[in-house]
Amino acid sequence: MKRTKMLWPAVALALSLTAAPAAAGERWLHVRAQESGGEAQTVRVNVPLSLLESVAPLLQDAHVQKGKMKVGDRDLDRAKLRELWEAVRHSQDGEYVTVESTEETVRVAKSGDYLVVKVRGDREKPEKVDVKLPLPVVDALLSGPDDELNFVAAVKALKERGDGELVAVTDRSTVVRIWIDGKNGSE
Repeated sequence: MKRTKMLWPAVALALSLTAAPAAAGERWLHVRAQESGGEAQTVRVNVPLSLLESVAPLLQDAHVQKGKMKVGDRDLDRAKLRELWEAVRHSQDGEYVTVESTEETVRVAKSGDYLVVKVRGDREKPEKVDVKLPLPVVDALLSGPDDELNFVAAVKALKERGDGELVAVTDRSTVVRIWIDGKNGSE
């Protein structure tokens, strides 16, 4: 499936960089993508957060150009992202956006120390997406100077968080999960 094929560059990067040993007590970012069906495959990526922190500047260069980041089909500059984020950050907990269509329902909420996004498909397209993003990680990401996103600070903030799932996606043939814990394996 296309989602798994998009993970291969990340897998290659992770494998090429994991020659450096991780420190004892290290926090790990895990990505697992499983496909069923004709060409079933499983991709597992386990990266120490300290390693991710050291390559974060490469991510920044690859995904931010001229102070803008692509979000869907739109370019958003950091100033607009920060303005939007500040409004959400300082508001009370609650569901802020609900979009219901014949194909899916999308909900965006703030709950405690998290920004929560949930997508639910219909019977014909039974996808399920859950994103639970810690607010301090977003704060850190938007802490860069001028029009820069600060990926290094975001990874450092992620390192300070406890164990937990960040993203879970399921549909008829694919399961993708992203989480953090203190184990160096993905099972």
